[in-house]
Amino acid sequence: MELDGAEIYHRNMKQCVYCAMIEHEVSDRKRIVFENEDFVAFCPFASRLAFEVWVLPESTSLILNGPPGREIKAGRGFPEGMKAIFQALNDRRIIFYIHTSPCDGKDYLIITGMSRFCAYLDLAGFELETGIEISSIQPEVAAEYLRKML
Repeated sequence: MELDGAEIYHRNMKQCVYCAMIEHEVSDRKRIVFENEDFVAFCPFASRLAFEVWVLPESTSLILNGPPGREIKAGRGFPEGMKAIFQALNDRRIIFYIHTSPCDGKDYLIITGMSRFCAYLDLAGFELETGIEISSIQPEVAAEYLRKML
């Protein structure tokens, strides 16, 4: 579904959806946790869980999968985000994963090596029964809190 959505967005807007997200978050600054010359970490507008953070490459040239050698090493962005979450939430467990496009040799409009992580919070009956996550904090508030931890 995400690949289909990214493709539809690109077809309609003539821009990569992730590039648009990065551009918006960097200009708005409200949900930025940290950034350096290669990566930007932010709490997404529609965070699924409290303190959800996405680490994305700053340069749009790193967004599309392409020929070998254009892959990114998103690990350079992990330490700052992990440090902020550990300090902010007293070393609670973290859900962490690298979000990549399929490995079928095709080019996709999706980030290779994008990472996402968030605080591990116990799910309640509503989440378990419906499959709908509830975030107990606004992403702007979470980002501000995490920035203070760096």
